[in-house]
Amino acid sequence: MITHPEATLHMLRVFTGDSRYDDIKESIQIDTQKGKVITMCDFAERMERQGIEKGIQEGIIKGETLITDAILALKSGKTVEELKDIYNEHTLALAQKCI
Repeated sequence: MITHPEATLHMLRVFTGDSRYDDIKESIQIDTQKGKVITMCDFAERMERQGIEKGIQEGIIKGETLITDAILALKSGKTVEELKDIYNEHTLALAQKCI
């Protein structure tokens, strides 16, 4: 159990220089106000969830960019055969559906 979770988050932020501790501060405060006992595992789980969400968002953006690039390549006259070294079959199939 962490007696002063907000102060602990601040200390971790200062010592590590990692602003992600600030990002979970609000959810920790809400749980503290509800009377929930906060542990270091709570900190770690929230940081992990934050990382997973960030990874999902980055993956979506990367996927959209790949599909867009593949569509533009196909529209410019390149063939699927020419693009197989650049894009995987799934990306090319989706790009073809979008044209």
